[in-house]
Parts: sequence; C-alpha cells; structure tokens
Amino acid sequence: MLSELEVQYSELIIVPVQSNVNKITLPQNLEVIEGGRIIAIEAYSVTQQGTTPTLLPVVNVTAFNNSFLTIKNKESGSEDYHQVPLTDLIRNQNSGIMERIKSLKADFSQSYIEIGNPATLVIGEAYLFRVIYEKDAIGCPK
Repeated sequence: MLSELEVQYSELIIVPVQSNVNKITLPQNLEVIEGGRIIAIEAYSVTQQGTTPTLLPVVNVTAFNNSFLTIKNKESGSEDYHQVPLTDLIRNQNSGIMERIKSLKADFSQSYIEIGNPATLVIGEAYLFRVIYEKDAIGCPK
C-alpha cells in the first residue's frame, strides 16, 4: 500500500532485437525508472500487442515463449528476479493478475533477457514490457 507521499508511475520498455544472440541486455536509458523502485512488471507477446509505440513488431510467439527475464538489484548486487519466463509476466494469462515483485531498485545496465533458442529471434522485432514503479511525491527514490 502506498503512503500519501508515494506516487506510482508506469513506463514501457522497448527492447529491440538487433541480432540472434542468447542474451539481450535491457536499454541503458532507463534513468527515470532507476530513480524509483519497481513494484510490478508485465510482458506483452505479439498476441496481446502487435507493435510497439515506435511501430516495431512485437517479438514472435516462439521466441517470446523461450525467453527469460533477469533483473539485478542495484542495492544488493544480486539477481533478485532471476530467469523468470516471460510467459509468467502476461497478465491476461495469469487470471488478470500482474506480476508483483518486492520493491526493487533495479540496475538495468546489468539486467537482461535470455533466449533459449536464438534462432527463433527475428531482427527488427522487439520485446515489450510495462514496469510499474513508485517514487515519493517529490521524485526522490524511496
């Protein structure tokens, strides 16, 4: 539960596929989210959302179903959110429940998506996530 001084924000993360590799790091320009604490995350497959806001097609179902997310904790240095199947992060496949996580200050420079079969990736597609995070009312991290 949020106190009166906490505010929730939502941000889309677009992760373009630029080559057929088994690990794709998350974008490095996520300072806004890194200034807060993640409380929930959601992934979109092509069956939920066909394109990103930048008009890239969302990653194909086969690649999506064989992908896993790891988010590193900026404070402890541990991978608190380790190899979570992206299929677990689809809200409408989980009875409408969004994946809630403990309040986590993420280090996106050390966070990544692992792909079980890189041959399923299509260059020019993109992974799409929505991150819900909180900051206090004056914008400082908790």
